[in-house]
Amino acid sequence: MKSFTKEIFQLVDVCPRDRSGAFWNLEFPPMVVSWNGHWFKDGRLVEGWYEDAVRGICPEGEDRATDFMISTNGWSIFSRRFAESLEKRFPNAIQFLPFIYGPSSGSFERRTHCIGQLLHVIDAIDRENALVDNNDWSAVEKNVGHVIYPVVIRREIAVQFPIFRTKFAEIQIYARHDFRDFVTVSGFSGFRFQEHGPIVTTNEEPVGPDGKSLRVKAEIKSIYSAHMAQNEIQSEQKKWFKRITNYMRKHLGTESKLVTHSIVPFGFGGGLDLYYFPNENGFAVATKDLSSTDNEGPRNCVFNRYELVMFSRTTFEPEQFNDDQTPFGSAMVLINATLEQIGQHALRTEMNPGDTFAFPENTPVLGGKFFIVDALTTRSKSDGFGLMVVSEIGKKDFEFCQEKSGLAYLQSQSANQKVQENNNKGQRRY
Repeated sequence: MKSFTKEIFQLVDVCPRDRSGAFWNLEFPPMVVSWNGHWFKDGRLVEGWYEDAVRGICPEGEDRATDFMISTNGWSIFSRRFAESLEKRFPNAIQFLPFIYGPSSGSFERRTHCIGQLLHVIDAIDRENALVDNNDWSAVEKNVGHVIYPVVIRREIAVQFPIFRTKFAEIQIYARHDFRDFVTVSGFSGFRFQEHGPIVTTNEEPVGPDGKSLRVKAEIKSIYSAHMAQNEIQSEQKKWFKRITNYMRKHLGTESKLVTHSIVPFGFGGGLDLYYFPNENGFAVATKDLSSTDNEGPRNCVFNRYELVMFSRTTFEPEQFNDDQTPFGSAMVLINATLEQIGQHALRTEMNPGDTFAFPENTPVLGGKFFIVDALTTRSKSDGFGLMVVSEIGKKDFEFCQEKSGLAYLQSQSANQKVQENNNKGQRRY
C-alpha cells in the first residue's frame, strides 16, 4: 500500500522574539479581524485594498520581523521578497496586500511586508475518517461543532492546490510538497512544517468492518499516544480553569455567556480571552489566561497565582461590543488594551499591590493614562489563588504614588471609602 502522508504538510509560524526572549508580534489595534467586509480566512479576493488600509504596530526597539509571521489577530504576514518569489512560482495561490508597520512611537516605518489572503479554501476533509465533536457533522456545518485535530484530508482534492485552508477547519494552513520544498531551500525565515498532521487519505485505502481506513486509525492512535503527556497536562489545566472560574463567580457574581476569544492564544503572543460579570452598577472583566495551573502563572507577595480584573460603571450592553463609538464599545477598547499590557508585564515581572503604570502619550489607546494594581480578594485557602484589580487613576494620584508610595495611596483610598460608607449609613438614618 502506498502512503501519501508526506505529500501535504501543515505550515506554522515561528514567532520572532526580541533580545530579552519576549515574543515580537505585529498587531493591528484595535483587534481587527476583517476589512471592508472581507474576512481573511474566506478565500475571496479582497477588493479596494490600498497600502494605508490598515497599519501594523510592532514593539519598540529593533525590528525583528521575519519573512513569514502570524499577527496577533490571525493574519498571515509575508515579506515582500517572499511574496514576489511565491507569486512567480505559485501564481494565483495567494493575494498579497501591502501594508505599513512600525512602533507606536513612530521611530521607524516599514513598507516591507504584505498580508497574505490565501485564495483556496477547499472542501477536502475526509468525512468518513475525520473525527468531529460528538461525531456530528451537521453541527460542524452549522459552525457549532469542531473538526478534531489531526485533520484528515482527501489526497485527490488536496494535491490540486499548492497552499490552502480547509473548509470547516480554516485556521490551519496546509502546503503541498512542492511548495514546502521550494520555500525550505529558498532561505526564507519565520516558518516550519508541523511534524504531525494532516493525515492524508486516498481512494486506495484498505478499510475495516466499520468502513473506516485502517491506516488512518493506526496513525491517529500513534499521534494520540505521542500526545498522551500533553493531554494529561491539559486535563490539569481544565481542572484549574474550573477552580478559578468558581472562585471568580463567588467574588464577582454571575458570569455572562459572552466570552471574547483571541484568535492567537495569549501564550503565543496573541490577545487575552476576556470573561464578563455584569452587575447592577456596571460590569467586571476578568482574565483566565495568565495562570494555567497552580504551578504555572504569575505570583506575588499576596497570591501564589492570580488573574486580573477590571471594573466599569458602564451599562453592560454586549451588542455594542464592536462599536467603539458607544459607551460599552469604548470602555472595552480601553479595558482590553489595559489588561493585555499589564498582563504581559505580570508574566515577566513580579507585580505587587501598589505598583503603578504610566503610558507615554503616543501609546495607542492608553497614551497619557495611569493605572494602579491592588489585591481585590483574599487568598484561596486551597491553592493561594486570588484576583488583582487594575484601576485607572489620575495624574495627581500617580504623582502622589511617586512621592509617597502606591501602598500609601491605596491605604488613603481605603480610609476615604470607610468614611464615605459611614456618612452614607448616617444619611440613611434620616
